[in-house]
Amino acid sequence: MNQRRREVFDLPDWWRQAVVYQIYPRSFADANADGIGDLAGITSRVDYLRDLGIDAVWLSPFYPSALADGGYDVDDYRNVDPKIGTLDEFDEMVAALHAAHIKVVVDIVPNHSSNRHKWFRAALNSPKGSNERSRYIFRDGKGENGELPPNEWQSNFGGGAWQRITEPDGSPGQWYLHLFAKEQPDFNWDHPDVHEDFLETLRFWSDRGVDGFRVDVAHGLKKNLDPAFDALADVLGGRELFVDGQHPVWDRDEVHEIYKEWRDVFNEYEPPRTAVAEAWVAPHRQARYASPEGLGQTFNFDLLQADFRADEFHEIISRNLTAAEAIGGSTTWVLSNHDVVRHATRYGLPGGQESKGAPGAGRPPAPAMTESCGFSTAGIPHTSIMPRVPDALARRRCFFSGCPARPTCIRARNWVCRRWARFPTRTDRIRPSSATGMSRSAVMAAAFRCRGAAGAGRSDSATTALTCRSRTGSATTPSRFRMKTPPQP
Repeated sequence: MNQRRREVFDLPDWWRQAVVYQIYPRSFADANADGIGDLAGITSRVDYLRDLGIDAVWLSPFYPSALADGGYDVDDYRNVDPKIGTLDEFDEMVAALHAAHIKVVVDIVPNHSSNRHKWFRAALNSPKGSNERSRYIFRDGKGENGELPPNEWQSNFGGGAWQRITEPDGSPGQWYLHLFAKEQPDFNWDHPDVHEDFLETLRFWSDRGVDGFRVDVAHGLKKNLDPAFDALADVLGGRELFVDGQHPVWDRDEVHEIYKEWRDVFNEYEPPRTAVAEAWVAPHRQARYASPEGLGQTFNFDLLQADFRADEFHEIISRNLTAAEAIGGSTTWVLSNHDVVRHATRYGLPGGQESKGAPGAGRPPAPAMTESCGFSTAGIPHTSIMPRVPDALARRRCFFSGCPARPTCIRARNWVCRRWARFPTRTDRIRPSSATGMSRSAVMAAAFRCRGAAGAGRSDSATTALTCRSRTGSATTPSRFRMKTPPQP
């Protein structure tokens, strides 16, 4: 195993053969026992990671953040959140991983910043039409006094995609676009400052030894805000209304000009830095993101949508290998990540569509919380608890082509990891009456809150149970989350 890892590590195109392990730093390992995972914790677990036989780790965002979106609301792209470490500790972690022949991939979030980013604060303190404001997407409102949003576009997380600001003089002002949370204003990628700043960020982390980048919402960035599109209320959907590459906000052809600039930066290094696109696009559009002239690879999410059946896996693998060969690229297979139910749980979900050969088929799976802190919950449909979700939870609409019906997620703020609890949406898998024995009205009134003590990572066999109980006192079976924790030294 060690010999194979060394061989992969030394290859210039190591990513073609690598097994990559995702780490959510704030929950993986806590070195200073403050209840939050940290970079020193990752460094302390390098032997554990090496023994897993992986070739690379992918770090979810570790940047300064208010965690409105689990760290994907970035305050500063060239720093470490002081709650989880320092730049020196980052360097020590990279050196330790490299000594174990493990590559390092970090998340980069180019579609939006946080609303605490220095640029956005400058935009709020600058007048309409200023250079500071033009780095983001601001528009005047409609109505007599601009009190209505520029259009009725909805965000991925629910609610309108526009947020009104207060001008420096205290008067109600313009509106800014946020395709995700209101704390995540979208960058204006027509502004040269945005291009230059991200090139600087790529060099900053590459100079510190980072081997590659996972590009969040890679199919976003470029947008066409022609007022003619204002009538398109469901801007997040409606892809069938547009020819390829011409949707107002998703998968526009000109986004690849950005990635050509990035490729020039990657090729300044030896070996060249690599990247992988998170691009939820149609299969025939994936190849451009995986082009050697661009990012070089894109996540292939087809297996996220497949049942555990040999014929489905064979068809998906054969089709995608053929497509990759045609462009000289490679295919990056994804079984799970922080946005979806883990595959061990997903394959075992009860219902008519999973394969008879799936692990756990025919048995309700034990909801699992794994090391990078993905959640799955059995028993309660997602629509059932949204009307009375407690203050500690926040509503989030997810835009995933791999998740039927755009599932609603619930953000658990009460524990150290702050990841997402996902409630299944497939009506052929879970229904209110059959899943819970409750009437629909009773289910609609049910809201859950979770409680649990921090202290993850105490032994290899340890589990931490977070018990959820009905807020209304309904006779509902408690759900339990189980967390597998890495060993302590």
